[in-house]
Amino acid sequence: IAIRIYRHNRINYRDKQDFLIKSYDYSNQICHPDMTIYDENLWLAFTPYPYGMEEYENPTVIHGRNLDELKEKRQLPLDKPHHQTYGYHLSDPCLCEDELGINCYYRESVRESDGSETNSILVSRYNKDTDVWNPPQIICRSNSHGYLSPAFLCIDSIMHCFYAEWKEESGNLCYAKVCDNAFEEETI
Repeated sequence: IAIRIYRHNRINYRDKQDFLIKSYDYSNQICHPDMTIYDENLWLAFTPYPYGMEEYENPTVIHGRNLDELKEKRQLPLDKPHHQTYGYHLSDPCLCEDELGINCYYRESVRESDGSETNSILVSRYNKDTDVWNPPQIICRSNSHGYLSPAFLCIDSIMHCFYAEWKEESGNLCYAKVCDNAFEEETI
């Protein structure tokens, strides 16, 4: 699979027909991909990031039997921020299967007027019977943690999360076990 990367200006995107995946905002500029196989289908989560505008960075999930089916789909995002403006975005989707089905975890970031930031991790569960995603639930919220690029894995019915933390010019890899939709955190 060839994925082409173009410079950050509209001229370089004009008349490009070789995009692998379509985005809901029609820019077809996606980031934060995550893929899994569930129920004999290929599932892809991503966020659009048109021209670097974070306010359109909202988690989207598509699924199909193969890559050709994924190419033809244009899906609305699972969620949108309460305010679609600079400083509010939903990003870093991660697909994870557990005994109840497939989930999409993602990060919400809200930048306050004083420059502080509040970050949350939300989860939405796919309802196989209705072919829709349930409304998201917040599993953690913090003014001190960034929860960057969370990655989830379910082992023996226990949900594990690794995420990056960036504080005071230093990066940390953090771990949390998720029990009853709540984090039990520790830094590695």
